[in-house]
Amino acid sequence: MTMKIEKIEYDEKKNWFVYQISSGEIFHLTYESYIKLALHKGHPISPETHDFMEAEDQRNLARFRGEAYALYQPRTAFEIDQKLIREGIREDVRRDVLAWLEKRGLVDDARYAARYAQEKARTKSWSKRKIFAMLRQKGVSPDFIRPALDGLDNDLERENIERLLDRKYRQRDLSDQKDFNRTYQALVRRGFPSSLVLEAMKVKTKKEDGDVE
Repeated sequence: MTMKIEKIEYDEKKNWFVYQISSGEIFHLTYESYIKLALHKGHPISPETHDFMEAEDQRNLARFRGEAYALYQPRTAFEIDQKLIREGIREDVRRDVLAWLEKRGLVDDARYAARYAQEKARTKSWSKRKIFAMLRQKGVSPDFIRPALDGLDNDLERENIERLLDRKYRQRDLSDQKDFNRTYQALVRRGFPSSLVLEAMKVKTKKEDGDVE
């Protein structure tokens, strides 16, 4: 049985044409494809045209979902790709979507890494090692992470250690060996260099003892 076009509507919000065909399938096509195919209601559809419409429909829907996901909040390319995988989008279409989003400036892992590093270091007091690990979990390449970490102030690690000592661990008595060791281990587990942790803790201990103004 020959398939035919049953209805064509224009979705102004999404800027595409919605085709309903006699098989019950619904396809979403761009304006360019609408002009190229020149199909109207009642028009028969060849198998080749059906395959073209089906492929473009998946690409357009994937682009729409990828764009919405990227606009909701900044995402890495890996995060968007994983979202599309969960939605059953095949690999070639996912590559097309990511390239399209990158071209529009909605996906930029280098920019994402730089912003993420600044935000987490300055508002969360994260160590560089933790930032590196978290960005890797988000699929960001080390080639983008290293420049992002290099962009952090050299004294920020030390400042973050001091900030955590003053806020999170202020109730601990660093003159007590047990509290000192517990605090040291906690800060090292957060990814801070052990030498900086010891230095900051010793300075704080001296201040608390009144040896440092």
